[in-house]
Amino acid sequence: MSRRAPRRNKGGLTDEQKNNLFEFKLDERLAIETLLRIEDRDHAGRMIPFKLNYAQAALHGLWEKIRAMNIVQSMSNLEVLAQKTQSKDTSLSSLIEAICKTGVSKVYYNLKKERFNVVDGPVRIIIGKPRQVGISTYVQGRMFAKAMFTENFSANVTAHKEAAAQNVLRKSKLYYDYWPSEHAGIRTEADSNSRDGIVFAHNSRFVAQTSGGRNAARSYTFSAVHLSESAHYEDYSAIAALLQAVPKWGTVIDESTGNGRSGPFYEKWQAALAFEEVISAIENEDAHKTSDWNRYFKFFIPWFDDQEYELNIGDYEIKHIMGSLDKKEEDLIKNFPKQITPQKLAWRRWKLSNDCAHVPGMNPDEYFSQEFPADEHEMFQGSGARAFNQEALEKMKLRHKKTKPKLSLVLNQDWMPLSASGSNANLFVWKEPIPSHQYTIGVDVGKGLKKKDYSVVTVFDRCDGTVIEEVCRWRGHIEPLLLGDIVTMLAEWYAGAFVTPEANDQGQVVCRRLLDNRYPFLFRRRVMDKASDAQANEKSWYIGVVTSGMSKQHLIGRAQAALINKTIELVHPVAIREWMLYENQNGKYNAPAGEHDDCVMADALALFGHEVGAPPVRKHRIRQAETRDKLRPDDLRLWQDIQVAFQAQEKENKLLLGKDWLPEREL
Repeated sequence: MSRRAPRRNKGGLTDEQKNNLFEFKLDERLAIETLLRIEDRDHAGRMIPFKLNYAQAALHGLWEKIRAMNIVQSMSNLEVLAQKTQSKDTSLSSLIEAICKTGVSKVYYNLKKERFNVVDGPVRIIIGKPRQVGISTYVQGRMFAKAMFTENFSANVTAHKEAAAQNVLRKSKLYYDYWPSEHAGIRTEADSNSRDGIVFAHNSRFVAQTSGGRNAARSYTFSAVHLSESAHYEDYSAIAALLQAVPKWGTVIDESTGNGRSGPFYEKWQAALAFEEVISAIENEDAHKTSDWNRYFKFFIPWFDDQEYELNIGDYEIKHIMGSLDKKEEDLIKNFPKQITPQKLAWRRWKLSNDCAHVPGMNPDEYFSQEFPADEHEMFQGSGARAFNQEALEKMKLRHKKTKPKLSLVLNQDWMPLSASGSNANLFVWKEPIPSHQYTIGVDVGKGLKKKDYSVVTVFDRCDGTVIEEVCRWRGHIEPLLLGDIVTMLAEWYAGAFVTPEANDQGQVVCRRLLDNRYPFLFRRRVMDKASDAQANEKSWYIGVVTSGMSKQHLIGRAQAALINKTIELVHPVAIREWMLYENQNGKYNAPAGEHDDCVMADALALFGHEVGAPPVRKHRIRQAETRDKLRPDDLRLWQDIQVAFQAQEKENKLLLGKDWLPEREL
């Protein structure tokens, strides 16, 4: 049995305090605005009551609607629920509206009191926002109040940096320290108040940490998790483990400003739905829409909804601003005529010229759109330090969203291909070999260890010689020696494809294996004499490409140009994701921490082999083969007879004329 939480009033709670405590438990907004104090944004060092602003009130409303929807869906008798909430009918929309009007916590409490088996969770919200609108403050304030009044409730806040995590915890400690004296009797005492969090006397806790930090808290079970600025996490792997600690009825709030069209936050946003979309899909029984839904609700707030984001200006300044609008400002006024005022445009211009200039890799407009978006599209517009064109990759991703591989197989060292699906497969074939086509293969070699980088073999169709299209990909963990056999097999299957392997470290083993297998069509580079800068021996060659810092820039530069010029087409979703995440970190190309770049390098090597090493595509042979394939059986036999007769005539002429049969030319 859990023990009653100690209070400041050792003699117990008075009737008035009990009534206040009960009222605060049933009205989260009342508790926040009455009991919590925050720092005044306009006057440093001054503590003021926490009154919800527009953005915070909108998020509070969505949070309550989601809880109401969960109550409706878990209630077996909707007629009883409609009667208790005075709903006009039993439709989902009407019941949610009635529950919110009555008070979600009040309805939930009364139903539980009458032994109805209802739940108000889970609550999963993903939030896109501009900077400094108070979303993080509201979320942690609500979780703090819940932990204060609820036994055995654990809340976790994870920030992208240690300083941010400590700032979150500092605000929570201010909530505790500046608790109003008139309600001191209902404040739960803190057993522990450390740099990692607060532990209350009734076994509830409020924990702050960084993504992948030393206090990752894998051993806890958290009733609520707040992911702050998750689009900027350096390592997302620990977050996956943290989310496993949230029960299915728990709360997860994922909020961030944008950081380009890639990464876990962007992918989660793309799979989320707005609350109205979910209600419409449920009422219309749209299984197609709900099947692709990740159970997160979207919440977006534009920058101009914050009343703080405007400047006080005179009439002459208003006249100047309205007479000097640029294209972006005209679009803002056109799309948001009621919200965009000259005062807000003045603030935007001030922000652009002062705080958004001199950001590496982004112009002021792009950076402003990322940090202060006007809509969902702008939130993910900024590309930051991404190496590749995000818009081109996004279009490629949409083109192949529903493209399924023709074959999904498991191919390992036992050389027995087995049909597989999903994450079990490591060989994906979208198009089988066409004998008349020419192919290029890139090979990135891993060490074969399961927890290390992958080995990747990518096969592209060289088409007409101007565009390469992905047709096959092997991605897995295997010993380099055995990988050489897989490369040989795929290269021979794809009509003698031109192979460009990596020659670094373990790549030398693959190159050696390809030579042992007598595979002829390999990328070769000359052995140079360092003293004379000339070829040391005309018969000496190296196999493969050494990917040093300089050569990697050359490879990635070619890949960037191919993507912009639309001369490369990727299909595999993992490959597209790696391309989207690939970064330029102070002039050095690498994958972000915790991510992989094996597909990027394999694709870049295949492209390099196609453009530099492989012989040109012979278009007339492709047309010949395609024409031959279209012939009917009788026409094909006639064509073959003509070919045989021509060859016989050619042989006879050669015997009769001897050397005169060939034109004179220098060999």
